[in-house]
Amino acid sequence: LPESHGEPQAVTGYVGGAGHKYELHFDSSLQVGRVATVLVFLSDVYNGGELMFPWAKTTPNASWPEGVSGRGRPIKELHGVTKEPPIAPMCENSADPALKIAPRKGRAVLFFTHTPDLKRYSYRAMHAGCSPRVVDEDKWITQLFIKWHNWKKDEN
Repeated sequence: LPESHGEPQAVTGYVGGAGHKYELHFDSSLQVGRVATVLVFLSDVYNGGELMFPWAKTTPNASWPEGVSGRGRPIKELHGVTKEPPIAPMCENSADPALKIAPRKGRAVLFFTHTPDLKRYSYRAMHAGCSPRVVDEDKWITQLFIKWHNWKKDEN
């Protein structure tokens, strides 16, 4: 992938115990043109702070690393829903089936917002950032958004 297709890297911090979170969202639309996201955790958080994909479609795997759990909620629960549900109940319930990836320094996650034909068929790429629950456990991440075109041409 050419370097020109990556946006400038972004760094974001979430203060532990302050309720900082990022509600459900997609990282792109067809107008924005981001095809993939690379997210890297820059700090360890052991109480909350998970990257969560509520409707991911996974198969539980005994070889998943520590801090990765869930198989995804049934997508049919979104039928007829016009507003995304709040994330707090999913984040706070350790038995919730949403795919959750705990912040561990150096852990990288790559996910795609669109299929190769630039369509988004479902809510599987919708995700959220749970709040780190303990004071002094701040969550830091860096993100690289990858576009399917040279984003620098957009500036001219």
